[in-house]
Amino acid sequence: VSVDLPNFPRRAEWGRLNLIVASTRALTAKRLAEHWGGPGGPPFSVLLTDACIAVVELLREGEPFEFIGIQETEPPSYTLNPLLPANRITTMFGDGGSGKGLLALAVALSVQERATLLRMAPGPARGKVLYCDYEADRDEQSFRLQRLAAGADLTGWADIAYRRMFRPLHDEAAALRRYIDDNEITLCIIDSLGAAISGDLNEANEIIRCYGVMRALRCTVLAIDHTSKGDSNGRPTGSNYKFHYSRAIWEVKKAAEAGTDDLRLALLNHKANNGRLALPRGYHFHFSGDDGPVRIAPLDLRSDDGLAKHTSVGSRILFMLRSGPLESTELEEQLRIATPDLTDAAFRQALKRLRDTGRIVVGIGGRYGLASDRREEAGS
Repeated sequence: VSVDLPNFPRRAEWGRLNLIVASTRALTAKRLAEHWGGPGGPPFSVLLTDACIAVVELLREGEPFEFIGIQETEPPSYTLNPLLPANRITTMFGDGGSGKGLLALAVALSVQERATLLRMAPGPARGKVLYCDYEADRDEQSFRLQRLAAGADLTGWADIAYRRMFRPLHDEAAALRRYIDDNEITLCIIDSLGAAISGDLNEANEIIRCYGVMRALRCTVLAIDHTSKGDSNGRPTGSNYKFHYSRAIWEVKKAAEAGTDDLRLALLNHKANNGRLALPRGYHFHFSGDDGPVRIAPLDLRSDDGLAKHTSVGSRILFMLRSGPLESTELEEQLRIATPDLTDAAFRQALKRLRDTGRIVVGIGGRYGLASDRREEAGS
């Protein structure tokens, strides 16, 4: 709460005031009167009491009571479909160096310029983006953003709002909310949650507090996070409340070779509140040297030995059979290149499901083939 007093150019008082304790208000009013009181001076005790009552009543009132189910509403919309449900919190996590930061910048360009860098449908209008950065600085992110824009052949694109962050997110909440409201921000990217949370990442109260702040921003939020050591099991590091309070969860997995100009990654959907889980998506980032354009191309994960394991066994079988019929043993051998721990039961189950749904058939000699190929032969 701030109050401007006419004819008092100096800041009258600064500090944290307990709105409930009468003695604290009285002491503050006395200090104000000593410096700016006197005959005809402001009645500080009354002003402070009225201000404190107004703030407490507003906080206690909270959000208005409403009705659901009776009014006509539109289906849930997306800021970037299917990655970002509009005005909701999405958490995207991955190992360090997995490319999630670069992916987040590509998301920012996609939303603000309605571009299709990631082959995702942007919202109906261009949206302004605010990037809250706990890990890098303005110059580094500008450099990476320029390379992505050059790789996408974007011209005349607008700068993205940026804020370098140091303090926990709850300490920045008021400033962020004001900026988001004043500048009509559509998407706020928090990079990353580990630094944005001041306490123990395994402590539920810390996570609930942080996600409460993000919800109060009243815009679409993309929170970047990390994985625990070992298998992520489809969840970011720390308390399970990150999973519970996110409306969508995505994981980034990479396959890259040192010394190359390429980064291949998979984007895996582990939670979608308003529909079915999206199919895994693959991207190929090609870096033109150390400072040239970065181009993003779609990648069929089934064709990549390092990432194929993130797709279903059934979809990989269908992909292999595009080249022609194969025996069961040949299929299993190829599948085990990407998934050495594939069980015989899982393989047989996938084959049975594809046969039962009429997507594959067994031909002469027990070789499996695509049902579509058989239909084409019959029609030729």
